[in-house]
Amino acid sequence: MPGLADDSNANNKILEVEATVEAMAKKGLRTLLYGMKEIEWDGTRDPIELHVGEIESDLTLLAATGVEDLLQERVKECIVDFREAGISVWMLTGDKGLTALEIGVSCGLIPVEREEIRHNENPDFSTTTMVTEQALFQTEKPFVAVFEDTDTDATMLFEKIKKYNAMLDAQKNYSVLISGMVIAVALDNEFTHAQLGQLLKNASSVIVYRSSPA
Repeated sequence: MPGLADDSNANNKILEVEATVEAMAKKGLRTLLYGMKEIEWDGTRDPIELHVGEIESDLTLLAATGVEDLLQERVKECIVDFREAGISVWMLTGDKGLTALEIGVSCGLIPVEREEIRHNENPDFSTTTMVTEQALFQTEKPFVAVFEDTDTDATMLFEKIKKYNAMLDAQKNYSVLISGMVIAVALDNEFTHAQLGQLLKNASSVIVYRSSPA
């Protein structure tokens, strides 16, 4: 876990917490980690001047929680009606990818029965099934094109988006799961910008996870 102190005695406990957090995320719970550190203070600096790196480093992990954020009434029915009417629906969330995916299922953005497409291994999506191009024509399930939040190399991202566009060009019903960081990288490059625009424009639903209002 980034930001935590390097304590070999706590490594096993951290692995336990990571497994617990992942299990909670698979249930669609919003997960939070709590940590602390002692900062020596001589009173000569304004706290607002402390750099984020000084604070969010060498933390001691205290706890992890999972909170169920219930949907408002008839949200799922409303979204399903939109999608059946041909209206593309987007969801922006600060949650991690796995949590966002499960929330997408619960609110009707992502079908329960689906095929998920991805091109590299990532523990955050350990339940995903890799779909080959041949399999696209052998199933009637809707597709979900998955981008991991590590897809930040512009060249590799361009190839991945281009591949998804080619695979899903003839599909009328597919969704996209993508992180805000990946969108930022794509928008900063003229080639990935156009390719991603095509992929998102033609999707019936889009979930942007780890996104920020900024």
